[in-house]
Amino acid sequence: MIYVLSEVRPSDLTQIGKEDPQLSEIFLAAEYVTRFTQRLCTRLPHAAGIEAGGGDTINKSVNIIDLSNVGLRKFWNLRRLLQTASSMATAHYPETVERIFVVGAPYFFPTVWGLVTRWFDPNTTKKIFVLGAAQQKETLLKYIDIKDLPERFGGQLKWNMGDHPMPDEEAKGMVGRLAEGWIDGPIRYISRDEGDVLMAVGSVDGKLRREVLVEYPPRRPGVTGPGTGVDGKQETQTQLNKEEEETGKF
Repeated sequence: MIYVLSEVRPSDLTQIGKEDPQLSEIFLAAEYVTRFTQRLCTRLPHAAGIEAGGGDTINKSVNIIDLSNVGLRKFWNLRRLLQTASSMATAHYPETVERIFVVGAPYFFPTVWGLVTRWFDPNTTKKIFVLGAAQQKETLLKYIDIKDLPERFGGQLKWNMGDHPMPDEEAKGMVGRLAEGWIDGPIRYISRDEGDVLMAVGSVDGKLRREVLVEYPPRRPGVTGPGTGVDGKQETQTQLNKEEEETGKF
C-alpha cells in the first residue's frame, strides 16, 4: 500500500474524527489488501506453483508512506490518521505488514521521530525504515520489482495516488473483465471448496452489492456447480454473510 500524505484531504481527517475507525478509509484500504490483493497474489501462477496446492501463501505487504511536501502543521494534524492506522493494524491485521518505508521525510522529521514512534505499536515501529533520497530507489527495489514501483519512487509504473490498481499481464489473466476497466468499491476474494470467486461487495444506493466478477477454476462447457445460476449465487452469498457475521466487517 502507498500513502501520499500530502494528498490527504482535510475532509478525510474530519471524517476520521466523526466516524468509527472501522469505517475509515484506512480500514477499507487494509481490507482491500488482506481480503482481495493478498489472496489474489497467492493465486497467481508464479506464487501458486505449477502443481495444485504448491507455492507460497502471500500474507504480508510492503507499505510506502510518502511525506514529500508535508509541512510541520499538516504533519501534526495527521497524527490522528497515523495513530488510527497503527492501532487498527495491531488490532485487526497482526503480522500482515512486512515493512513500512518512509520516503520524502521533511527536514524536521528527525526532530519529531521520537514522538512519532510513540504513535505506533512497538511491533509496528521495528518494521519502519526511514529512507533518504540517496538510498530510496536502491532499497525499495530490493522488495518491489522495478516494473511495479511507481515512477515517483524511481520505478517504471505509471501510477499516481488515487488511481485504480494496474494489474500486470499475469494478473490480468486472473481478474476477468477487471483487466479492461476497474470498478469502484470493495472487492473480495472468497475461497470455497467448490472454486474460489472474486466478488464486488459493499453497497450501491443503499443496497448491498454481491456481484460475482470471476470464478476459479474456469468451468468446463456444460458443467454447472456452485457460483453458476441462482443456486450458486445464493451459496456464495451465504459464505460471504457468514464471514461478515464472524468478523463484524463489510
